[in-house]
Amino acid sequence: MPKLEFNEEQVQKKILLKLGAPFLCVELTKDHLDQILDTACRWWLDNVGGTPKGVLKQFVKGQQDIQLGRDVEDVIEVIFENQFPFQLYFPELLESAVPWPGLYPGNGQGNDAFQSDQMPYSGLVQVFQHLELSRRVLSADRDWDFDNWSKILKIFPSRSRSGSILVRYLSNELDLSCMLAAEQQLFYEYALAEAMETLGHIRSKFDSFPVPGGERSLNGQYLLDKAETEKERLRIRAHERFMPIPFHTDTAD
Repeated sequence: MPKLEFNEEQVQKKILLKLGAPFLCVELTKDHLDQILDTACRWWLDNVGGTPKGVLKQFVKGQQDIQLGRDVEDVIEVIFENQFPFQLYFPELLESAVPWPGLYPGNGQGNDAFQSDQMPYSGLVQVFQHLELSRRVLSADRDWDFDNWSKILKIFPSRSRSGSILVRYLSNELDLSCMLAAEQQLFYEYALAEAMETLGHIRSKFDSFPVPGGERSLNGQYLLDKAETEKERLRIRAHERFMPIPFHTDTAD
């Protein structure tokens, strides 16, 4: 069975059909529908969370401020070079991390069973001890802070050498087509409730309108009441069903 499209245009069409179009007049313009989807997206970010993404940022020696994109809603985690696999992100560092030929050349002394052509076993131990000490020094007292207004990530203290960091963040750019079926249904239902509220405000401006043979009442107040009930139900559903919004806290040693 082919996957049905789920995008902003399809959501708007489903809303109009649910409200009675094309057989009934639905007093919502394209601008109304666009605003409804914008509000639904903001509700989704506040109650379900943004789209988890990651970006690898380069920095130079002494740099402390790193500019992130405008789609960054919040930073979840900052991973420094020494905290994620070098072989995946920095293969060139592995080639120079253990300088076999020059640092500790073999001298023919000791037990030959623990000696290679270039380095005795004791030299190998010293190299790995040196790498472990370097790892601890480079990873000590690293901290960061994110300013949502300027989208600047600050690193404390400033790095003593050039390198890279992996930034995991929540994006405020929602891709409706990438949502799971349950997420798509929840998003649609909230957008529909928002549409009922907007239409309810429009129709509440007049209690009725004249028709041949009398008057016809409008259902503005009904739509407002229905929208309020639906929004509360969906808010509870979102908080119960979906994972809590990721956050980070600063803890003191």
